[in-house]
Amino acid sequence: MSSSPVSLSREDVRAAGVLDVTIEDYGFTGEGFVRLEDGWLSVRGAMPGERVTVELEPNQRDAARRIFARVVRVIKPHEQRSDPMCQRADVCHGCQMRHMTMAEEVRWKSASMIEILERYAHIPASEQPSMQLWSPSGLWRGDAERMRSNVTYRLGPDGPALGLRSPKVEGLISMASCPALIESLLRLLRGLEAGMAALHEQGVCVPDASSEVGLVRVRVSSPVHGRGMVVFEVQGVEVEALEDALVHEALGWLGPLLEHIGQGVPNLVSVFVHMRDDDRIFLSRGPRRMRLPVAGVGLEVGPQDWFHATLRPAEVLYDRLLEWLELESHERFLDIGCGVGTISVLASPHVREVLGVDANRSSVETAQLNAFENNCDNVEIMAGSWERGLRGLRVAGRSFDVATINPMREPLGERALTYVGALGVKRLVYLGPSAVSAAKDIAVLGALGWRLDAVCHAMLHPATYHTMLVAKMVRDQQS
Repeated sequence: MSSSPVSLSREDVRAAGVLDVTIEDYGFTGEGFVRLEDGWLSVRGAMPGERVTVELEPNQRDAARRIFARVVRVIKPHEQRSDPMCQRADVCHGCQMRHMTMAEEVRWKSASMIEILERYAHIPASEQPSMQLWSPSGLWRGDAERMRSNVTYRLGPDGPALGLRSPKVEGLISMASCPALIESLLRLLRGLEAGMAALHEQGVCVPDASSEVGLVRVRVSSPVHGRGMVVFEVQGVEVEALEDALVHEALGWLGPLLEHIGQGVPNLVSVFVHMRDDDRIFLSRGPRRMRLPVAGVGLEVGPQDWFHATLRPAEVLYDRLLEWLELESHERFLDIGCGVGTISVLASPHVREVLGVDANRSSVETAQLNAFENNCDNVEIMAGSWERGLRGLRVAGRSFDVATINPMREPLGERALTYVGALGVKRLVYLGPSAVSAAKDIAVLGALGWRLDAVCHAMLHPATYHTMLVAKMVRDQQS
């Protein structure tokens, strides 16, 4: 074992293999890091000021300027280091921040958002509004919040396995006892694992991604007991006709597997097959959509729709969002990136009319259904890319008073954002799952005459480095 000198190079670190280092600060994804002469040493699970023994992770590129290591021993712990409340926290990368208290996680995320606004929106910290926090009250490290999970499938010498991949272990890490997942989702995962094991014992093989035709991944969702959705993602399957019944013929293991998982996976759980080669979805069992309760309304979501992984934090997000929007009955509301229509449906009772726009046609169809199911007669949903859709509204002479923007993880860009002001919008709330992308658009909006009025980070994914940057913008009446 080597103790780090004042300055280290990548060659020094690789030659040592195991060494003691003092962590300088947090990296962009919440890991601890040490500056090297010619790069960085990133240490997952380490905190600033800690003295730790680290071991290099295997299979790293020699030319990479960033070297990854894992904590072997904490010599001098941070005062905010906490029990991760997970037996596999040292090998699983699903939650990156379970080793710190909630207070420290909130502090780091707040500081990160301020830094991102400085760097990408070009707004000095001294000129930024006070950074707010949107989070469920009483949130603590032991809470299970996630209601969906994507797991990899592998067929090994010991049988089938479902779980997460990790560079620290050869096999998959089972999610069937993950403390971050709600109980109804855990029951689904356990039912799937038990069904696959029983099928394997009977000699029925479910091939994995190493086969030309095989099961690659399984997406599992369950917001409440007895409901949910399972999507088997398969490769190499050719089904010429778009008929659900033909999928069982093409996948000989599917029917027997559904029989084996019958007790662990209730009939109200929808089962789909996703053909990865041509991106087609087939229904194998159950309803075509899953019912999702969010912020007092019921939403229908399908296997191709994006929806929140955590419901309790999402409800806080929407409650606070409506407060920020300050909607009035005479106003016209524009929901850019409406997805399955959540914000459009929630805004409907408070305004004169709502128009939701989204580039995903599957989500547009779902949003239209959700508006109808919730009796939102004043809601219109249309498909369109950001720039083309907004330009079309401008050409049609449409105008709006207030808007939300939720473009997922890519910025809208200057050309699309120019149309927001041209449509008459005077105030908007930007919801950015990618804080960097959001900050880039905030910079563009600033150049177009918008002012940052309020800002927060929404704790949608506790124990991970992911956070949502939410910004309230107002437009100068002269711009």
